[in-house]
Amino acid sequence: MSCADPAAIGAPFTLVSFVPGAVLRTQADLATLSGERLKEIHGELIRVVALLQSLPYESLGLADFGRSEGFVTRQIKRWREQWDHVATREFDDVDRLYKALVRSPPAQTRSR
Repeated sequence: MSCADPAAIGAPFTLVSFVPGAVLRTQADLATLSGERLKEIHGELIRVVALLQSLPYESLGLADFGRSEGFVTRQIKRWREQWDHVATREFDDVDRLYKALVRSPPAQTRSR
């Protein structure tokens, strides 16, 4: 639940709750899972991302949320910043992917 009214507690806030589950942060965390379990996790991640992409964001009141101009370029930059923040070592594939995306960013498929 989010509340943007600062009168409630003096500032906007978001109320969250605990969600049980494993937090996977390291290779050691992943090593505790079977290949089948990892496959299930990957499948669920892909399912949820596809579901989010299919939502009619306009009818959910999100048509004016954020800036649509330059969205993809900003996302590419942000993804790289996030990677640089959490990376524990260098991965040539990440560098190659980032450079390829900067050279030729994917087209924005719909207005935001």
